[in-house]
Amino acid sequence: MSEKAVQTALQAFLKGMPEFQDDSVTICDWSVLDGPVIYAPYAVIEPANEFEVRWETSEPQSTWNEVVNIYVPFFDWGESRAALRDLRDAIISRLNDPDAVLGLAVRSVRSGSPIGEVYNGYIPEDQRPDALPIFLTQALLVLCEEF
Repeated sequence: MSEKAVQTALQAFLKGMPEFQDDSVTICDWSVLDGPVIYAPYAVIEPANEFEVRWETSEPQSTWNEVVNIYVPFFDWGESRAALRDLRDAIISRLNDPDAVLGLAVRSVRSGSPIGEVYNGYIPEDQRPDALPIFLTQALLVLCEEF
């Protein structure tokens, strides 16, 4: 199995969740964030920053620390932070199901970044202190083991 296959399995898993629309989960395609905010939440899966392949076992064993960036629309600070928390909890709960992601064993999920903001790209940096974000975001690191 390749990392692309691992990412595709994660993408199919997330697309199957009621929280996401079919086109709102991508692999390395941030242009989804240019779409209407009403279609959020979004998830963008990017290549693993950390991985390991071992040949010390009878079968090659690969683990991938896949990065899943989640985005929720910004309405206000409290509501949007709660929405991010709830989306994160839904993903973690579903990943905890041993049959959720076919062909993979999900060993752990952890934060890969603090909760951040995504601002309109057309707002100059000096005006951002007075601007409100479009999305709140956080990276999740999903440790997947192939079997």
